Amino acid sequence: MTKKVLHVRLEELPFESVGDKVVARSLEGTHMTLLNCRFEPGCKIPIHQHESEQISYILKGCLKGKIGGKEYLVKAGEVIVIPPYQPHEWEALEETITLEVFSPPREKPSFK
Repeated sequence: MTKKVLHVRLEELPFESVGDKVVARSLEGTHMTLLNCRFEPGCKIPIHQHESEQISYILKGCLKGKIGGKEYLVKAGEVIVIPPYQPHEWEALEETITLEVFSPPREKPSFK
C-alpha cells in the first residue's frame, strides 16, 4: 500500500499477463487500485465478483458483458460503474484498452 507520493509515467509500467488474451498494468494506492488493461479481440473474462466498486473507462474498442444478468455494450469514450459484489463478465469485440479504478484496492486480477 502506498503511504507516500508516487509519481510515475503509466506507459513505462510493464504489462503483465492476467489471462488468455488480456494484459494489465497496475498501481495501488492506500484506498484504491488503478488498472490499465489491454484485451485482444475475442478475449473472454469469466463471471466473477469482488468487494471493490469498479469504475471502467473504455479508452479504445468495445466490451460486451453481463452485470447482474443484464447485458451491456460499452464503447470507447464510455464509462461503466459496477457496484461491489456484483457478478459480471466481459468479452472484447475488438482490441480494447481500459482504465479501471477499484476501491477498496483489489488483488491483482487473474483470469488464468
